[in-house]
Amino acid sequence: MSGQTNLENTGKNALEADTAVSAGTPMEHSKFFGPSASHSWLRCPYSAIARNTIPDKSSVYAETGHLAHELCEIKLKLYFSQITAEEYQNRLDAIKAHELFTADMLSNSETYLQTVKELSMEHYTVEPIAYIEQLVRYEDICGEDGFGTSDCVLLGGDTLTVVDYKNGQGVAVSAKNNPQMRLYAYGALHSVVMPFLYDIKKIVMCIVQPNINLISTDVISKDELTDWIETQVKPAVSKIQSGCRDRVPGHWCKDAFCLNYAYCAAWREKFAAVYADYQTEYKDIEIDTLSPDELGELYTKTQELSSWLKKLDKQVEALLKKNVPVKGWKLVAGRSTRVFTDVDKAYEALSEAAKLDKEMFYSRVPLGITEASKLVGKKVFDAACEPYMTKSQGKPAVVPESDPRKAIDASAASDFADMAVPQDKPSDPPNENPQTNTKNQGGN
Repeated sequence: MSGQTNLENTGKNALEADTAVSAGTPMEHSKFFGPSASHSWLRCPYSAIARNTIPDKSSVYAETGHLAHELCEIKLKLYFSQITAEEYQNRLDAIKAHELFTADMLSNSETYLQTVKELSMEHYTVEPIAYIEQLVRYEDICGEDGFGTSDCVLLGGDTLTVVDYKNGQGVAVSAKNNPQMRLYAYGALHSVVMPFLYDIKKIVMCIVQPNINLISTDVISKDELTDWIETQVKPAVSKIQSGCRDRVPGHWCKDAFCLNYAYCAAWREKFAAVYADYQTEYKDIEIDTLSPDELGELYTKTQELSSWLKKLDKQVEALLKKNVPVKGWKLVAGRSTRVFTDVDKAYEALSEAAKLDKEMFYSRVPLGITEASKLVGKKVFDAACEPYMTKSQGKPAVVPESDPRKAIDASAASDFADMAVPQDKPSDPPNENPQTNTKNQGGN
């Protein structure tokens, strides 16, 4: 089984490299079969291999998420008496001193804590045992490459609960049929739960995503979880371990932050296929138009490709910034702008030169809603400002038919009157394309 041997060697090399870089800090997730990347590797075998050939890149979003997770961790540990009040305060002070800290993190972590409390009361008759930032393993499926770190595992009676905090706000993540949550649960069953003490029958999985006010829960039986492992996970792992290099593109490439996304040959083929599908002899056509069905088909294809193209843009820019030649492209200086090094001193000098009051050069502008909310925290802001706020309806968004939201009748709403197609010439295309605001609603 040479494919598996090569895969294991690659995994060992990657693990050794990561350990050297992090000065001994253990990996939180397997690079091959980590739960957080399961949206990808369960569908696309090559994505697992790519994670070991392309180095991870840190970002301000990842660092902010890590800081938010640490705050959630210490709040839970204090509540479950796993750290002292003094330890909690010391770590809290360090978090608050971090340059990425915002007041929203405090309210978000409180939402997370309250959710865990509610789950404890709803699914357990006595306080459950809490495992916080717990390493879980599923080596019976993947060997040494099967492990990850769960934010919170609750255990008691016949129930196992897994809770995950998501700091992101770009893509809503649901707990329903979520492979990451299910792998956490399965790993906890096989590496945390002592079977001679607990006969687990019910699995509760909850995702807390406070930045978009989303708390999602899924409840399945242990038998359902086991069946999913047998029918979905084990065949996918077997494919990867046998050396399968199939590339299967889809929304999971972006949602699971696949490191191979910008390089993927399958996405290049999809890009080329759009042009191949719509090559036509246009010379004899009197009016350039597409039927609604043709337009919908083309729009579907270009929408999924637009995310890939944006990733491609960023990749080219990143290479050029590293002085790596990219054929046909170069990096040039941006437009220069003048910036004060000391605005107060500058305007003080200006007021003297122009013989004007210095205050004339200053304007009093209130912070926007987002900035003010971050400054004091969402809960405090909402409680104080709710009586003085109103909510306006945003522009209609174009989304796939699979989106759970109800469709609106645009022709019946005066706000959307400009979207209506002229009735006198139904076959003619409108003079202008209405501006639409599309938003990725992905998430498994």
